Amino acid sequence: MAATRARLQRICKEAVTAVRHVGEGRWQPPSPDCEVPLVAEAERRGTPIWSEVELGYRLLRPRLLGVTGTNGKTTTCELLGVMLQAPVAGNVGRALTDLDGQVEPGAWVVCELSSFQLEDVHELACEIAVLLNLEPDHLDRHGSFEAYRDAKLRIFERARTRIVPRGFGLDGIEFAADEPLPAEPLIRGVHNRENAAAATAAARAAGIPDPQIAEALRTFPGVPHRLELVRELNGVRYVNDSKATNVAAALRALAAYEDEPVHLILGGSRKGEDFTPLAQAIGPNVRSIHLIGETADELAAAIPGAQRDGDLATALHEILPEPGDVVLLSPACASYDQFRDFEVANGDPAYFLKRQAGYALLGLVLMVAASRLDYRVLRRLAPALVVTSLFLLLAVLVLGQAVNGARRWINLGPLVFQPSELAKLALAVWAASYLTRRRPPQTLKQLWRPIGLLATVFCVLLLAEPDLGTAITILLMLAGMLLVAGTPTRTLGAGLSIAGVASLLAVWFEPYRRARLFSFINPWHDAQGAGYQTVQAIIGLGSGGVFGRGLGQSIEKANFLPEAHTDMIFAIIGEELGLIGAAAVIAAYGAFAYFGLRIALSCKDPFGKRLAAGLTVLVCGQAAINLAAVMGLAPLTGIPLPFVSYGGSSLVVALVSVGILLNIAGDAGARRASVPDSGRGNSRPRAARARGRAGAARPRRASDVRRVSTARRGAARS
Repeated sequence: MAATRARLQRICKEAVTAVRHVGEGRWQPPSPDCEVPLVAEAERRGTPIWSEVELGYRLLRPRLLGVTGTNGKTTTCELLGVMLQAPVAGNVGRALTDLDGQVEPGAWVVCELSSFQLEDVHELACEIAVLLNLEPDHLDRHGSFEAYRDAKLRIFERARTRIVPRGFGLDGIEFAADEPLPAEPLIRGVHNRENAAAATAAARAAGIPDPQIAEALRTFPGVPHRLELVRELNGVRYVNDSKATNVAAALRALAAYEDEPVHLILGGSRKGEDFTPLAQAIGPNVRSIHLIGETADELAAAIPGAQRDGDLATALHEILPEPGDVVLLSPACASYDQFRDFEVANGDPAYFLKRQAGYALLGLVLMVAASRLDYRVLRRLAPALVVTSLFLLLAVLVLGQAVNGARRWINLGPLVFQPSELAKLALAVWAASYLTRRRPPQTLKQLWRPIGLLATVFCVLLLAEPDLGTAITILLMLAGMLLVAGTPTRTLGAGLSIAGVASLLAVWFEPYRRARLFSFINPWHDAQGAGYQTVQAIIGLGSGGVFGRGLGQSIEKANFLPEAHTDMIFAIIGEELGLIGAAAVIAAYGAFAYFGLRIALSCKDPFGKRLAAGLTVLVCGQAAINLAAVMGLAPLTGIPLPFVSYGGSSLVVALVSVGILLNIAGDAGARRASVPDSGRGNSRPRAARARGRAGAARPRRASDVRRVSTARRGAARS
């Protein structure tokens, strides 16, 4: 029975996760017109659809204290969990079904319920149901405020006790922010006092004595990401209210700091709300407003004088606070366009480490597989790899998730895949295969067809993402392979010149690329603007000295250097590990280049030789461009540092490339060359064997050479 329950729990949780986006404000919900086909068919047939909380309720049969509303749900639920000394589940990030086997039937469980969860409940019955408030939210999902309200009010179906806001006209026990409490709450803000009043009313209804309630009110510190004081630096308080994903929540945050000077950061992904009430509520205490995300233009239209900054890192360095000021992130929007998921936005400190470790494990498994699989198989797969890469590069423009204005990633459940990384490997395999079968291009016309044409198609798709860095990497890799194959340097130079002109045009007609180019020439001219990233990288490298500040002791990565964990990670290495650590990284890439080219030179198979050269140039070329950009020797291009920068797709492809190189190295000289012998009709390699029974021919004497030469001249005269 227990095994059956566990299996049912696992299957239903996975199905519900795939069908209904459970989290409110954590994951982007599907719109009504793009419902999952399975759900649409089930609804058409009248088949019941359960949300995860419905399944959890049927499994546990607890005394459920449910909390819903537009804002304050998590704070109220966690406070109630302390008051009742009961587990908290639901929309707080812990599935209700996770409590199966941990709580007895009839035990108290506090459950945060979102409108998405309440849409699909049937038997769920709250012992105590709490409605905190109702403001327009998730209109992109529900279509209207009325539909959103109706979903929220389903919490009262089958509920025994109702806790409702005063003045809502609903039957039940009323609460309000101004009513007496057993103790004043530790958490600040009028809205949090209202949350405390609701929690107090619910706890009293559950039979909790006032002294226990008072102790919880006095000691409860609040929840992460809700007016959370992240850091106080030089007298400036940095407050994270990133769970304020609607206008009403942002208004509450502003009210909490109405008597203090505030620098406000707003923006994110569209949710269909009107920003006019927010604009009207911004008082004289708000010294500056910084807009991020895809709603920046809408917010700018509603709030005159606000500054568009694009992303959070840029906004933070644009703010110039004074001691006593508060820097408040209260976006009033969701953060789907700024971060790939809630954890990235709001913070498990080990999030990047855990993700990268998972990708590293996958990459190592694929590296071992690639080192044992005959690399010649890739030659037959080259066309399929190219077609697949082109398809994915097209798909990412439509299906890809926009992050900081670029569509480069496709979500695959818990994984995120960047098609451009596969494109590099696919093009390397195809080019090696083509240059093995055909004579290397000798003229510009031969260079254009088909290598130049295919490279242009790839680069155009990459620029549409936009991803100029990968386009440059691909051209550099192909240039290295053509040089090894025997293309004349004059022809190759002319082709690269044309590509260079095209790249300059791509830079010139894109404002942010143009700004990067000019800032490279003199980054200190605009050290707080376009040159900020380069300047901060140089400061980080220089401040490390010889031995560095110590591992994990970087100052630059604490909201000073944008993309510190990805493109600019070498600056953090220089700061934490000093000149010695930076030199060790550079030496490691030098060693990779040496051994990679040595493998290429020693390989007897032309396909393996060209492929090894291409993969070596791919890895080391990326490293050289990244290192030059971080040190201020080249413009910033967004190219990551192979094996080191955060990025799953890049790491996996780099490790697969290492596996292929190891395969080529182990095979070098051990097998016969696999290039077809054009002199044989069956296109198979000519086997090496002795000439006749006498073995190898003896060396000829000099007179023999002269005699043959004389005979040929005589034949020519006749």
